[in-house]
Amino acid sequence: DGVIFDVAGGATYTTTSMPTGISLTQFTVSTNNLVTFNASAAGTLSILFPGTATPQFSVASGSSMTIAGTNAVNFRLLANATGNVAGTLRLLQAGHTVTVTAPGPLVFPSGGYFATGIIPAGGFTGNPFGAAGTDGTVIFQNGSVCETFEGANPFGGAGVNITTFQAGSLFRYSDPNAATAPSV
Repeated sequence: DGVIFDVAGGATYTTTSMPTGISLTQFTVSTNNLVTFNASAAGTLSILFPGTATPQFSVASGSSMTIAGTNAVNFRLLANATGNVAGTLRLLQAGHTVTVTAPGPLVFPSGGYFATGIIPAGGFTGNPFGAAGTDGTVIFQNGSVCETFEGANPFGGAGVNITTFQAGSLFRYSDPNAATAPSV
């Protein structure tokens, strides 16, 4: 089963009861669609391989996906599932995560934008790609941006380096309310 947001003209969707505890073979936001998800309960939504589409998780250029709300959600790409975010992916208001099980990476190509939290503080907490995981499973390529307004760093907890920033990518720490800078 898959979920595809692909309506010509750039439709806007807001879900207020996104299910968790389910598995999908595809999750796509495209055609300049703007999608915001709020879960009815905390939990995990798993993206499986093999799916019929490659990558199995994607946010196309010009499209936006926001995971919001106070119920923390983990979008988890299981073994060999891949992701590509050429548009915008935002995590707001709780300890939401997007985690990847090696060897399939989550890639932010040129033009891809990722952000955690909002100004003023909206309640995002934790490491957006998880505190533990496999090194190098999230890749920011030349021309992509990772911006942190709230929460911990995108690399993961002590001893892991989940996120790789290639030459020409940008990590921007933009929390004006922080008492201290993040651990990087």
